[in-house]
This record gives sequence, C-alpha cells and structure tokens, in this order.
Amino acid sequence: MSAPSPELIGYRFRTVELDLLRACLRVDGVELLTTPLPMKLLTLLCERAGTLCTRDQIFEAVWPRQDISDDALNKLISRLRELLGPHAEVIVTVRKQGLRLDAPVQRLLRDPAPIDPPLPVVATEAEPPPSAPRPRWASLLALALMVLVALAALYWRPGSSPGAAGVAGDDRLVFVSYALRESDLRAGHAQTAELVRGAERALDAGDSAQARRLLESAERSDNSSALLPALRAILRGSDERDSAADLVARARARLLPQDSPYARLLIDYAGAGADGPQAERALVDALLTLRPQAWRLRLRRAHLDIQTGNRQGALRHLRAIPLDQAPVPTLMFVLADRVSYGDAKAVEVALAAGALAQAPLQHRYVEARLAWSRRAADTGALLEALADSAESAGSFSLANHARELAAGHAYAVGDAQADARLRRAAYALKEAGRAENAAPLLALAAELSADAGKEAEARALLQQALPLAPSAEARVEMEILNARLGLLPRGSFLETAGGTDDRFGRGEPALIAAWYAWKSGARAQAKAALDEARAGGIAGSLRAESAALLGVELGEAANDCWLDPPYPDLLRLSACRRLSLAHLAATGTSD
Repeated sequence: MSAPSPELIGYRFRTVELDLLRACLRVDGVELLTTPLPMKLLTLLCERAGTLCTRDQIFEAVWPRQDISDDALNKLISRLRELLGPHAEVIVTVRKQGLRLDAPVQRLLRDPAPIDPPLPVVATEAEPPPSAPRPRWASLLALALMVLVALAALYWRPGSSPGAAGVAGDDRLVFVSYALRESDLRAGHAQTAELVRGAERALDAGDSAQARRLLESAERSDNSSALLPALRAILRGSDERDSAADLVARARARLLPQDSPYARLLIDYAGAGADGPQAERALVDALLTLRPQAWRLRLRRAHLDIQTGNRQGALRHLRAIPLDQAPVPTLMFVLADRVSYGDAKAVEVALAAGALAQAPLQHRYVEARLAWSRRAADTGALLEALADSAESAGSFSLANHARELAAGHAYAVGDAQADARLRRAAYALKEAGRAENAAPLLALAAELSADAGKEAEARALLQQALPLAPSAEARVEMEILNARLGLLPRGSFLETAGGTDDRFGRGEPALIAAWYAWKSGARAQAKAALDEARAGGIAGSLRAESAALLGVELGEAANDCWLDPPYPDLLRLSACRRLSLAHLAATGTSD
C-alpha cells in the first residue's frame, strides 16, 4: 500500500505566511486580522505564483457563480495590498488582464499521520505506569488546576493583577477611546469584551471595515448587550448591511434598568445623526461631561465645531486630546488640524519633542500640512513625494489621502498639472473603495474643463461624480457648482424643499436657489435669496465661500481666500479659488 501524500497546510513568501489550517495571515511574524475574501485571493495567487491570474479566474475562485462588479475586485485588491504592507509590491497588476504574484512561493506541507499508529508506551517517574490507575485526589487536583489556568487565561491581561478579575474587572475599559467600561457593555459572553477590544485595535490601525466586522460578530454571538448594535451604528460604513435606524432600535430594545446612564447616552448618540448636528453636539457634550477622557468623542466634538465655523472651539477640543493616547493615524490628523486652526507653533514643539518620531510618513504629513498653512510653494511637491513614499511602503490609505490633497493644492494654486492630478487622484480613490472622496475631485476637474470651453467633457465628469456623493450635506456644494456651470438639469445632485427643508439648518436651500436665480439672470431674486441664506447663518457654515462668491457676482467686494484645511469638502476650493482670483483682479495683488 502506497504512503499517503503530504498535506498542504499553507504558503510562504518573503516573510509572509498564509496558514491554511488556522485560516490566518502572518506578515513579518505578526498575525493580522483579516476576512475570508483576501485569504481566498492570496491563496489563488500563491497557487499560481509567477503566472497570470486572469480577472475571470479570480472572480470564479473568490465569488463562484456570483455577479460581482469590477469595483468589488478593485477594493479587494487594495485590501490585500494593505494587509501585505511592505510586501505589497509583489502583487502586480497586469493592465486589463489580471494579477500576478511576483515572488518565489514555498508550499508548506505536513506529513500525514500513519494509518494505524502504534500505541505509545510512556512511563516517567512523575506518573504511575498504565497498570496503576491515578488516585482520585490526583484527578481532582488536576481538574482544579485546569480550571484555574482557564480562568487566568480568561481574565488576566498584561498589566493587570489577579485582583482585577471578577467584580473588580467590571471597571476595566473595553473601548478606551470611548471610555467604555465592561460594566457599560453588560456582555452576555466572556469573548464579547475581547471582540470589542479587537474592534478598537482595528480602528486604531485604520481598518474601520475590520472593526465593523468584529462588532457584528460580537453581536451575532451575544444578543444581550445593548451597546453592541449602538457601536455598530456609530462606526457604520457603506459596507454595513443594517441601517443605522435598525441598529439603534435594536440597541434601545435591549436596554435594561441596570444599564448605566453613560450607556444610555451613547445609544442616543448613535441615533443622533437623524436629528441633526445640534442634537448630536448636545449629546457629545453630555457624554464628555460624564467621561471627559473619551478622546474619540472629543475628536468628533472638534469636527462638529469645524463644520459650524467655530475655529476656537475646534482648537480647544483638539488640544484636549492626549498625544500619548491617540493611535498614530489619528494623532497625525489631530496635529495637522491643530496646525490649521492656529496652533502651528505648539505642533512644531510637539514634533521636536518626539511626537510621531517612530512614524516618519505620518511625521512628513504633518510637515506638509504646516507648509500648506504657510502657503509654501513646495506644498504640492511635499504631498506628492509623501504619496510616492507611502505607496512604496504599502501605506495605501495615506498615499491616497496625500495624493488627494496634492491634487486639491494644485487646483487651488492654478498649477498647470491640476486637471491631470485631479483625475488621477479621483480614479485612485475609486479603485481604493473611497468613491465618496473622488466625487469632489471629479467636480473640480469638470469646472476646469468648462473653463477651457470643453463643455461635453465637463458634463461627462459631472455625471461621473453624480452617483458618488454619499449624503445630502456632501451634495450641497455639488448642486451649487452645477448651478454656476449650468451643465446638468437643476436638482441633479440635490432636490431641496425650499426654506422648509429640515435636512439643513444654515440657509443652504436658499443659497442654492440664489445661485440658480443668478444663473437665469434674475439678479434681484438672487439677492433676496442670498439675504435669506445669510439670515439663516450661511456665513458660519461650510458654504461661506460659495455665499461670498455669489455676493461678489452681485457686486460686493472680494476678499482673498485660502482654505486651511479644505476639510471636510474639497469642492469648497472652487469658490475659494474664484474669490482669490476676483480679489487679485480688483487689487492687482494678493494678501
């Protein structure tokens, strides 16, 4: 009888190991959190190492007998490259054909167990021979030791003491950035807290999709905790199957009298998006009163101030975020935003003192934002160089963000390469699964085409942007741009219900109506609608530049404009740039 063949248990290339037995991926010795689809794709590429895997072959291996879009495959490829990190370049895209893994791959094999293995005969001084049964007390002692070891493994964590288990353990933080305690979570299973901690680790690493998957897994196995669906609603992304309303309703249905006031407020906060920014702001303030150390809520509070033009409030909350607690990706944005709101000197001191010293790419990003704030001529070059370095290092999210800002900067300063950079960045963002970020770039490129007299091309670019903008708030500036350019029918991006539209509270519908009135030549009507928008508070909103530009079109003086930063809507650069050009034309110089 021939010997059985060895069993394939995995693949290895460079310092990457794909473990088929445990269904996990290790890169440079670190086991990564991942999902089945990247594993399937990497398995296929390893099986065919050095040879082309066509797109059809990939679709059949990863999504057999399913109708899947090219966009889904592009997102999966980007996700796999992010997982591989510094080894991402081994995944080579063969344009319009497929993928190839360019690295020697070692097949990991395991010899099969013998069909009829002999029974081992083992006798040691520490254990009686088989003929002598173990005393009952010894069996009980062994069982007790096993229980103690299991309890220690369940409750002990590095940095904790044995006394931290049990009731005292209820006060341990389970989601540090939201200051969420185990007693708040009220988990029904022991593994729930660990899944929530894993979700925060994934979020800190910049992998919000993995964080959402872990929270969904926790809720599937534990239907008692009210906070699990609430956390899913707070972190909800476009890949979430349940609506925010359904998740919040499920959370409220699980509430019990013993749930903490903080947990109840957090559930209300999870549903605040439907009630508008004022309700959300009030809830965040209440939560921070109870748990001021919840730095992720502090960051959200800063962003709410940014959206309302409250620069001082935004800076106050950004300064309150401890630099030694925020993970590197968040710390990078916190420092960069502090630069934009007048804290450049303090940020330079923090960098000199070692902030981001172990993260050179993120350090360079903050330096590029310092250059942006100073209107330095080399800002675009710094961002482009950072994007290239980040891409080479496998940090694709940072690379895409840097290239996005580099394109925006090129547009803002009238760079001759602005159109090409806007389009390249937009298509890269779409391929990376960040299509909502691509929409403003495509709209800016459409404006440049319209300015060059290429009306058909401009219309096509706007039509590409049309399905990408994710929310009504994001579509306001796109509808205003459409009103200015007159390329698509009114309401293509956003239909509003006039001044009674309760989705907006700062005069946005009136401003849109004012722009369409101006385009039609009804200047008096445009002026009246602009006055209505200003009475509604448009000057303190993200639409301040578009309102000021319409004022210039109606005869008002132009002031110089420089957005620092353009967050959260790059399309605001359009009105700002035109304000600067009008100011330059009126004064013959720039401030």
